[in-house]
Amino acid sequence: MTLQTYDIAAGAFSIVLDVFFREIKPRGSHKVPKDGPVIFVAAPHANQFVDPLILMRHCQRHVSFLIAEKSMQRKCIGTIARYLDAIPVVRPQDLALPGIGRIQLLNRKTDPTRIIGIGTEFTKQFKVGWQIGLPGDRGSSEITQIISDTELIVKREFKDLKSIEMLTNPEGHCIGIFPEGGSHDRTEILPLKAGVTIMALGAVAANPNLNLKIVPCGLNYFHAHSFRSRAVVEFGAPISISPELVENYKQGGSSKREACSKLLETIYNGLRAVTVNTPDYDTLMFIQAGRRLYKPAHRKLQISQIVELNRRFIAGYEHFKDEPRVQDIRKRIMAYNKLLKYYGLKDHQVNTSAIGGPRAAGLLLYRIMVLTSWSILGLPG
Repeated sequence: MTLQTYDIAAGAFSIVLDVFFREIKPRGSHKVPKDGPVIFVAAPHANQFVDPLILMRHCQRHVSFLIAEKSMQRKCIGTIARYLDAIPVVRPQDLALPGIGRIQLLNRKTDPTRIIGIGTEFTKQFKVGWQIGLPGDRGSSEITQIISDTELIVKREFKDLKSIEMLTNPEGHCIGIFPEGGSHDRTEILPLKAGVTIMALGAVAANPNLNLKIVPCGLNYFHAHSFRSRAVVEFGAPISISPELVENYKQGGSSKREACSKLLETIYNGLRAVTVNTPDYDTLMFIQAGRRLYKPAHRKLQISQIVELNRRFIAGYEHFKDEPRVQDIRKRIMAYNKLLKYYGLKDHQVNTSAIGGPRAAGLLLYRIMVLTSWSILGLPG
């Protein structure tokens, strides 16, 4: 697709974002390099359709996101992806072929990595180093030894075993990738896949003069699945790839794995710096309620300030969470949240709940009109 087609499609979807979201606030967009190749790595990955559109709108660059080849074959999704210059990628699970026969574990407790086949042909179907996996993306493991047609050893055990499947240049442009490998609704970043490091180190190894930058992008949603919610997209400092890592990558073997691991850790730390991460949902609710109670009633914070305050509260809580006073505050705030839920109130409504009859009637009428208007606009979605 041409740049003009890309701009038209991106502009159309930008209008959709304005309808669904009340506010989308960018932070740190000035850090994005104005030219040269860039890999945008974004997390947490909440929605496979909305997340790329938000980044495309605010990264100030023409960016092509990676998309599964399988998704490109779908009529509607594939057409939209082509207009937005998405890059199809064949995933290992997309290349999976069904195996012959059935498999089982000889002894799950004492020998969990030994796979026994019934009616299988392991010596003909597999090779050492190949992947054997479960259907439905329930995990895969590398084959380390093929003993016979009916017996092989894998690198790590499977938690669920039903059937098997055999798995088997960006210069000047921008690529977007979600290194967690899938969308989710958790409150922290999932472990990152190493594909982005292989992509980056491989590109620089093939072209030593390539000034490639990796830009971490944090996607912070407030009530992500609610209509007219708010979001903040934050861009971190660009990550440069050191010549030392590239040399280690070229050596292959353990040196290559170590180089990928170090770069992946750098990317992970960069993403943590631009996202709000909590170990569980209850902790996030506690932090957000604590931040609202801490804020003076007469002070209105910008959405970007709210994200930064949440981040600092989380850092402070993680450091002092074992102190009795902090534990007591958490207990009281959680009880406060429970009471609000019982009465059907939001925190910001507590001080203004006694508004009087005429004002309450006017507010009700106004909200009915707003609800009707937005319902009409949101009905096609």
